[in-house]
Amino acid sequence: MTKQYYELTDDKSAKFWEVEQKDSTVHLRWGKIDTNGQSKTKELDSQEDATKEVEKLIKQKTNKGYVEADAIPAYKEDKDNIKVSISNLKKKLSKYKSYYKSNNTKITKKIKKNIDSVDKLCKLADKLSNCSDLYQETKHKDYYLPNIIIYALDSAEIAWNPVTKQCKDIKNIKRDSDMFGCFPWTSKSYPWPTYKNGRKELYAAPGIQIDLRGMKKLDGADLGDGLLQVWFTEDFSSKAKDTTSIVRVIPRNMLKDKDLDDIFHDFEVSDYVNVSADCWDDEMDFPGWIVSDYKIDGIQTDDGNLFEGGVDESENEFSDSTLDLISRMSELMDEMHCSSTSFFGVPDPLQQPWDMFYREGYRNLLSLGSEKYFCIGTGEDTGQLMYKKDKNKVDFSFDWAPYG
Repeated sequence: MTKQYYELTDDKSAKFWEVEQKDSTVHLRWGKIDTNGQSKTKELDSQEDATKEVEKLIKQKTNKGYVEADAIPAYKEDKDNIKVSISNLKKKLSKYKSYYKSNNTKITKKIKKNIDSVDKLCKLADKLSNCSDLYQETKHKDYYLPNIIIYALDSAEIAWNPVTKQCKDIKNIKRDSDMFGCFPWTSKSYPWPTYKNGRKELYAAPGIQIDLRGMKKLDGADLGDGLLQVWFTEDFSSKAKDTTSIVRVIPRNMLKDKDLDDIFHDFEVSDYVNVSADCWDDEMDFPGWIVSDYKIDGIQTDDGNLFEGGVDESENEFSDSTLDLISRMSELMDEMHCSSTSFFGVPDPLQQPWDMFYREGYRNLLSLGSEKYFCIGTGEDTGQLMYKKDKNKVDFSFDWAPYG
């Protein structure tokens, strides 16, 4: 039997009711016109029983004044938005493939698996977009699956790993280079930052320096042309974010050699941010790392917990086929989500879910998810350097996500 759609419109209400039979299964959807409504699936003992049930229900509705009409899915816009997100992810995948082709780089098993995973993710999302029960209202009003699917697809980002070399001699460093630690660019106008610990004034630890012009080549994001710097302070135990790091952008027109400050200051090593080789056991015998290049690490997604907060399998709000597709998407996203030190990938904040940052307009610039360059907090914690674009303005922030 084909899907049958009915409407009831009068001075008091404007409602719809829809019924669809597939073998011994009857799927119902109802609610206010121009909403996605609610849905329910009924399993009958046989196809004959299901047909009788549909006929009975239709009779009940038509006796109440419902009239058969042409169904215009209220969720069409949501479905189209999912298709747009799929298309955007496919463009990222195409860019990913082109990178290896243009660089004559051999596609290894790891790379092929990542490419196949992205392709499968797009196909699963496409199948989900055609499941009518995906668009229903659930008892959890804040949990609307199409939005979750769109976010899952949009969260997928190409991650770039920094190619680094140890800095052995700070005297010959190109001071405006991309670097971790080392000897960042400072001047009389932008001196080496200090902070107070009690009555003592201490020099901050050099953290991250990025020439923002190079970021546009990686991700296409126009973040300006200045020199972004992050300096770490000792007071990382504080809950106040502004005491854990100093973030600043030096404008391009201020980078003048005559203004360059060539004094390297002794800084206080923090118990909460350790800038050393493998961080905890062995102190660095070199000042840090110079970033010489960037290479694609793969396409990452946020973690795959699409069920969290809204899907209760026991309540039968969704069909088995829909739940299976969601589950397979979740598994793929878990495989693609990884914690690493990378640019523009997906971060792994531990206390606040990434989608909350995402909804607030933040995007990831750099994840410190490994101990290669810095140890944050206990060594299991993570750090994210994020940016937020508002018209012609770009704000940067460093967020420390303590473990536990």
